[in-house]
Amino acid sequence: MDDVIDEFSLGPNSSFLYCFSFLEKNFDWLLNQINKIGNENAFLIFDNPGQIEIFTQFPAFKAIIKKLTSKELDFRLCSVNLIESNNLSDMSKYVFSIFSVLNAMINMELPQINVITFSKQLIFKKFICNFTIKIIFLAKFKF
Repeated sequence: MDDVIDEFSLGPNSSFLYCFSFLEKNFDWLLNQINKIGNENAFLIFDNPGQIEIFTQFPAFKAIIKKLTSKELDFRLCSVNLIESNNLSDMSKYVFSIFSVLNAMINMELPQINVITFSKQLIFKKFICNFTIKIIFLAKFKF
């Protein structure tokens, strides 16, 4: 990606979009690289850092997923979303997180695992008490 940034003077998000477009157009090369691993039980991780909208709304990324999960290739994919735990302490952040991961699930059409990550803010006792109360509150109401 650094080569794309330097060669085309693009920012990080635009570089991701360019690279995904390139991979879609050169899917056979991508498939060849995956097949070089040679282990049927291998787990591949496609780390997509940054804004979730880039990956859920961009057609090239969805096209790559469709090709990998086609009946001919039969790759089994799963989406893992990391959600910062401090998003659970505020109802508006929590609702935004829920809608973001729902958007990803609908647009990418993949099974999804949502992981709550640790935040340094949980160290403070007062915050932990508020956090626990809000978690109990959110657990009572299913959306």
